Amino acid sequence: LLVGTCAQSEATAQAITLTKVSSFLPAGLDQCDDIHVVGNRVYMPHDMSGLHILDVADPANPKVLGSFNPSWRVRQVRLRGNHLFVVTADYASLKVLDVSNPAAVREVGSVNVGDYDPCLRLWGRYALLAARAAGLKVYDISQPTQPVLLGTCPADSALGIDVVGSYGFVSDWPG
Repeated sequence: LLVGTCAQSEATAQAITLTKVSSFLPAGLDQCDDIHVVGNRVYMPHDMSGLHILDVADPANPKVLGSFNPSWRVRQVRLRGNHLFVVTADYASLKVLDVSNPAAVREVGSVNVGDYDPCLRLWGRYALLAARAAGLKVYDISQPTQPVLLGTCPADSALGIDVVGSYGFVSDWPG
């Protein structure tokens, strides 16, 4: 985790100053595969050492609130309420974790998405997954512990997804 500030000079719109405030690497973590920040909490997934949850209320002194090291590889995470939606790198699944107590994270839901290492975006009550050869998948997550597949859009190899307004944009690798 690298915490910094960015300030723009009032004298010129071109001058930006970046200042490192702190850096922090939880024990067992040699790199971070993704990062998701909500309020004062940072969610850091790693393929081999699982999930690390940090408190950054004081950005100069991040503190570990908890870790979760499952048998599957944590790739990407997004938070909705007290539920962290996780895509795995190896089991082609969307996992749901209860993170209301960061010191005692527990898995509360799971669904197979059909291909490895999907890309995740949350949009309203939906989880959208670019799931490579399995295409774009849309799940209803209004009941977070029981994601329900609503539909699939075919793709050669859907790699990434983003949503703007009511449009979903999927990066697809033809082949």
